[in-house]
Amino acid sequence: MHLGFDRSDYPGDAVMQSLWDNTPLAFAAAYLAPAPSHPNTSWMSAVPTLTGMGWGLAPVFVGQQAPGGPGSHVLTAAQGTVDAQTTESLGQTAGLAPGAVVYLDVEIGGRLTPDHLAYVAAWANSVTADTSYNPGVYCSFSQTAAQITAEVGTIPVWVFHPVDAGPSQIDLATENPPDPANSGFAGALVWQYRMSLSGSVNLNWTDSATPKHLQQVDLDSATCLDPSHPDHTDRKASRRRKRQLEHSGPRHGAH
Repeated sequence: MHLGFDRSDYPGDAVMQSLWDNTPLAFAAAYLAPAPSHPNTSWMSAVPTLTGMGWGLAPVFVGQQAPGGPGSHVLTAAQGTVDAQTTESLGQTAGLAPGAVVYLDVEIGGRLTPDHLAYVAAWANSVTADTSYNPGVYCSFSQTAAQITAEVGTIPVWVFHPVDAGPSQIDLATENPPDPANSGFAGALVWQYRMSLSGSVNLNWTDSATPKHLQQVDLDSATCLDPSHPDHTDRKASRRRKRQLEHSGPRHGAH
């Protein structure tokens, strides 16, 4: 299994380089924005830098959300088609490679309403037919993932199912990412298993004997190094990550 993280605000190039050089983290979420329910654009200009470092990515498009929650709430099939085109435009602006999987963010858990499901299906079908990218979904492990995949077919699924509510201090030297198959949805490719909900999940690591910290993150595990290209065997990236872990010494443990 491979370890990753997501965070609304981009931590900066220096932090990402330190994490890449000194921890077992292999991938990070990259928010395509401004999106209907995520105005923060800080990750957009970082995509070429991150791929250049060697990071895998989990591109996220935070689309329309259920009424009562944050963001925009236009849950129609027509809006799903519009938002697919926005996804295409933002992906190109960010420098996301053609063929990459983009994960539609669905924040509400449980079974979706018919309108919400129609929106998700229209987005996924339009991304498939009309853009240079491929659809995935970020959603709850409980009912939502099964409902969406039953409607749109097999697509990469990133589920959220926290093992605790925080606060948590994560020592990246010893953190062992769990198998997404144990997330509650057996078909999950990625599992967001620690979340900054009522408390804060903070990452801790050492760079040249100096303690480093990153606050307010969610922690993820995946069955691949790069959730944006889960079926692509990148031997160069695999060798780079293997060399990195070997050179880092025993403080990373066995991953």
